Amino acid sequence: MIGVELGVEHGYLHDVEVFTYEATREFAGLPDPRALKLSKWSRFCRSTTLAWSYEMHWVDLPPEAAAVRTAYDEFIDSLLSDEEPHDANRAREGSSLREAYEKAMEPYSCRFNIAAMARCRWLMDRFGMMVRADAIPWDDPQFAAPTLEASEELAGAQRVAGTAGIPSFKVESNGPWLVHVDEIEAALNAYDAAGKRKRQRAERDSVWQMWVEWLRETREHGGFSVS
Repeated sequence: MIGVELGVEHGYLHDVEVFTYEATREFAGLPDPRALKLSKWSRFCRSTTLAWSYEMHWVDLPPEAAAVRTAYDEFIDSLLSDEEPHDANRAREGSSLREAYEKAMEPYSCRFNIAAMARCRWLMDRFGMMVRADAIPWDDPQFAAPTLEASEELAGAQRVAGTAGIPSFKVESNGPWLVHVDEIEAALNAYDAAGKRKRQRAERDSVWQMWVEWLRETREHGGFSVS
């Protein structure tokens, strides 16, 4: 189980905006990895000054972790619906639930800042693991559902028909998205088909090595969510 974090500040980009690699790099003032030595690029990937991050979790969680996650989600929903007063007791309850949530989810999570994810997208593209595609907006009629949350869930699980690999939009924003097992499988098949020397060269990058390990791990646990 990976439970890895790259970049510890957690500002989230909740809008379903699609950033290309170049747009992400230019927006954040990041260098082009092709122009940097690996050690220097890795420092950018671990930077704590890049606030946007990608938080990823197993889909099929162990029962104990799933129960903690459900309790935390229900608490957040209650805050958003204003069913309970927002007082000091509620604040302490929220803090306690958040702490329990983070502890329970840590072994089944992977967190990247935008530099780390940009690096992984770049390499996925080189290895033919990624399908370049635009997301269908969550308010498209095909995702119509009784609630907004249900519509977003349907949109987050969308696929790109007739392709093999992970759709680029699922790793270009933090959606939320669902990356399916078959998408991961196709990406890993493309990677494993590359020459051994080429893979070994890429895996000198610890960020990329973590990403490949994460893909292999989540393939066995129902895929992963991105938020």
